[in-house]
Amino acid sequence: PITFEDAVNTGNYAPWLEHRLAQQYVFARLYNYTGKALSVNDPGAKVGFDGNLGFNVPNGGINWWVLKDYINILHSYIGNSEEMEIFRSLIGPQHIAGMWYGTYGPTWQIGPNTVAYHHFFPWYSLFHGLNSTWFWTMGAPGRYSGYAPDFTNMPFMQASRDALSEIRTGIGKLLLSGKLQDDGIAIHYSEASHIMDSIMSGIKDDKLEGGITIDMKKPVTTVWKNTLADFNKALEHSGLQYKYVAYEEIEANALIERGYKVFIMPHSYAVSEKESEAIRRFVYNGGLL
Repeated sequence: PITFEDAVNTGNYAPWLEHRLAQQYVFARLYNYTGKALSVNDPGAKVGFDGNLGFNVPNGGINWWVLKDYINILHSYIGNSEEMEIFRSLIGPQHIAGMWYGTYGPTWQIGPNTVAYHHFFPWYSLFHGLNSTWFWTMGAPGRYSGYAPDFTNMPFMQASRDALSEIRTGIGKLLLSGKLQDDGIAIHYSEASHIMDSIMSGIKDDKLEGGITIDMKKPVTTVWKNTLADFNKALEHSGLQYKYVAYEEIEANALIERGYKVFIMPHSYAVSEKESEAIRRFVYNGGLL
């Protein structure tokens, strides 16, 4: 395979892109093999991996459309919820899905340990169709843990316990057995575009001696995922619900067959010929692009 630098310098992006897409299957199959090994002594064991930190790089292995078929625990850090909104659109009844929160400190965006946030987070997860929450960490007693030296709950931990207790009395099962409101809005989940964003937007300022600044290409960018988050929040704040539809679903004519009215393509740099044909059919049938 060619390197990132070769792809940028030659403009021959396809071999580099295809290699990254292939790597994602290698990553997913690793966990699938692990699950099979665990199942020998623990039938029905569920397998996943810790909070993903590679959604802003092209070789992080994080393709939720692929992963959902190889692992059955899907979770992430909350970030701007962009990853959660993708995998909650793809999960089935066989999956455990959730996000991390906990004792990350009073100001961390990832999950501040405040009373308000710890009451909010379980409900936020539930109303997004998730069936679990993931708490980090207990550690030594004190304000950065969930309990005091006398083993009583810290206020933020108690708020979390109260919210979870109410959810587990039955309202959680009721909501999870229902269906999220569907306003007929689909957002494009294009893994090829995710990877291509590293080439199109992956620019880093490097400062040299003498105060000289140059632009250097580097395969790290948050433009694509931040654009997804912008659309997510804009739609939610408008009172609208949506789902992500993956590239292979688009190719299989999901836009028309599922009755979508609107299809949003945020930073969709790369689409296959089959996707293009399906999107044209969607528009010809009255869909809004």
